[in-house]
This record gives sequence, structure tokens and C-alpha cells, in this order.
Amino acid sequence: MYMNLKQNKILALALIEEFNPDNPFLTDDEDIQSRLNSLYNACLTNLARQKRIEKTFVFDNRTETEDTYYEEFDLPSDLYMIRDVVIQDQETNSIKEIQSDWYRLKKQIYINSQVKGTAILIYYAYPKEIKDDEDDEKYKFDIDRDIQYVLPYAVASDILKSDRSVDYTAFENKYRTELSSLNPNKEEMQVHVSGGLNI
Repeated sequence: MYMNLKQNKILALALIEEFNPDNPFLTDDEDIQSRLNSLYNACLTNLARQKRIEKTFVFDNRTETEDTYYEEFDLPSDLYMIRDVVIQDQETNSIKEIQSDWYRLKKQIYINSQVKGTAILIYYAYPKEIKDDEDDEKYKFDIDRDIQYVLPYAVASDILKSDRSVDYTAFENKYRTELSSLNPNKEEMQVHVSGGLNI
């Protein structure tokens, strides 16, 4: 079952024995209340580098020309790293043997309009940011289900790191152990297109 942010916070706070079900902030500790969303953002970003969030983005309304022309497009705002840009045949939906010709400059990507078809960006994304006024029950994680259950240990460890009277290493070690047991990145399915390429 996928968790929302509230359910994940309950686990993290229960681990460090700071969970109060009667408090709308889930804990009576005001310091934890003020830092919790920021800690979640930091831990999520770190986890997304360990086990990446793969997304696709279609570049609509491309110009098609006979001459070489590199058309400019904005990249998705949540882009962390480009994996590939593929061209899909509009009639057969197959991936073309002749792949896109592209380059990136800062927040823009330039795609050669001589290559006909639908240009699809395959990329790794940053996780959705948790805002200070986030509705915890509506926030849905875009990390995989297995990593959602590792996240509370990372957050619990980070909460306790600033408290010198508490040993946070048990949570840190549990987090590291669970993380190492996961496949760091999703296995990329190999699809062979006859006369084409593997993606």
C-alpha cells in the first residue's frame, strides 16, 4: 500500500517515541514540528539520488524540417538528470532506429527537427517538494513503495542528530542497511524493436 505523508510521519515519529495522535502536528515537540517538512525534503532528495524516480515528458508541436534546425524546448522543472531522448513513430508507436539528435544548454534542450516523429524525454526527477503548509493527507510520494518504508528511518535519524543526548546511530544503521538491500535503481526493461535499438 502506498502511503501519504501523514502516514509516513506517524512511522517516523513513532520510531523516536514522539508521536501524539491527539496533536494535529502529530507531535508535541515544537522543534520537531518546525523542522519536519524540511527534513523530509532533504531525505527525499537524497533517496531520489540513490533510487531514481524515472519519468517521461513529450515534446508536443515539434517543427519538422528537411534542413538541420535545432528547435528549443524548456526542460521539466523537476528534472534531475536526462537519461535519453527517443523518437517514437507516430503511425506504429515504435521507437525509431534513427534516434534524436539533441543537446542541452542549462534549462533548455535543443532537438534536431530533421528527425521526424514524437520526441520523448526519459529522465530522472527530483521528488515533489513538501511545502511548509502541505496537506499531509493529500501529499502522495513519487518514490517507489519499497523506499517509502525506508524513509521514516532516514527522517528519524536526522531528527535525532541535533540532540546530543540521544544516540541516533541505530536509526542511521537501520536506514543504511535497508537502503543497501534495495536495488539502487529501477531495472530498465529491455525492449527490442526489430531493426531498431534497445531501450
